[in-house]
Amino acid sequence: MKNNVVATMITLTICASFPVIAVSAQTNPDVAPDAVTQKMWPGAEYKIPGRIEGNTGFISESEAPKKSNKKYPAWFRGHGENGIADKDALYWYTELIGPKAYNITKGMNAENIYCGTLMLAPGQTYPAHNHPASEFYFIYEGTGIWYINDEKKEVGPGDLMYHRPFDTHGWKNTGDKPMKCLYCWWKEDGDKVNVMDYSAGWVNPEKFTGPKETVPYAIPLPPVQMTK
Repeated sequence: MKNNVVATMITLTICASFPVIAVSAQTNPDVAPDAVTQKMWPGAEYKIPGRIEGNTGFISESEAPKKSNKKYPAWFRGHGENGIADKDALYWYTELIGPKAYNITKGMNAENIYCGTLMLAPGQTYPAHNHPASEFYFIYEGTGIWYINDEKKEVGPGDLMYHRPFDTHGWKNTGDKPMKCLYCWWKEDGDKVNVMDYSAGWVNPEKFTGPKETVPYAIPLPPVQMTK
């Protein structure tokens, strides 16, 4: 399979209700007459640090090892050693940014967010599972059907799916090309556990026995919770 190089740049912006001060622009022929400079922190300037030697703000998918979970059955994860996906793997994932303990490629560390990419082979199903962390997936290649609790939707490039903590979710690649996604999960205020310490758990492990038996939704489906 020919690897596509995907440069993933994640920017976290923390917004708050800070007063905004408008400052008249200096006389400059390169600045429009009505241009203004806005400062978010009155009376303060942000310090500009230099890059730390050996670190970089750029990483490509092709630079990260393609992994498969050693806890998964061999028919799905392949036969690679030490958690590395091989040619027999029906899926793989990369880790692009995450906690230091995860040993992320190029030291792209963040203690409160975990992101990478995932590939699912044509015609295959990623089984129904859930986990304590909030999560989203963003598709950049391929098409499929995505299941979240009792809902399902046809999805493709440009679609984003959000999973609340413990939402049951799974998906099926319905196309003839690999389905590729960016995934992220993160810590939220109010989380009862450190979500970075917990991996996903299968909802119907007895169904995760082969390509024809695996299902991307819970059996039975959980009832819809009524709003108060």
